[in-house]
Amino acid sequence: MGAVCGVWQPVIIQTLLGSLERLQTLSEKKSGHPRGIQNEKTPSRKIELPLVLHSPAGHRVFVHAGLLSSHPKFQASDPRQPLSHWPTMDDQPDITKLRNQQELAVLTEIPENRYPWTVTNIKSVTDKGFVSPSRRKATPWSQLWNDTMSKCSGNSGTNAGEAYQPTSFPCYPFTVVYEHPSGRG
Repeated sequence: MGAVCGVWQPVIIQTLLGSLERLQTLSEKKSGHPRGIQNEKTPSRKIELPLVLHSPAGHRVFVHAGLLSSHPKFQASDPRQPLSHWPTMDDQPDITKLRNQQELAVLTEIPENRYPWTVTNIKSVTDKGFVSPSRRKATPWSQLWNDTMSKCSGNSGTNAGEAYQPTSFPCYPFTVVYEHPSGRG
């Protein structure tokens, strides 16, 4: 699992999410054009569609440009990082609930992932930890995502209370599907 680029095919999204038709219908009602396309003759209107689509059953997140797997200004093993520890749960955890909680934590606990600008414009992260719309002198966000996901080891080889090695995290990998690499080819 990792970052996957490709043009979003309606059949794929409809299969995975089962809601594309409803979203397109809403978009058409708001703009008067199929799929929310506007031209100079149409007044600009805010289309109330989500910027991030989460598919818990498929362990996938759909975004326009990208998403961060960790806060870029903290070490990956920092306790403030959502994938550096198991989520706190009120009931008996199972793998499905753990995965869902971790995926939601990445979406909600990393401040940059809550900003519409980030998920629609990110190309890379600078050495100082800033999200950048430029690919120059910075690390592509997808490389950072894939590096983090490759270190997710699930619960293999650990017991309760056992510390993880710095080379692995107590998480399950999941995939970001993004529309295009925005200038990366």
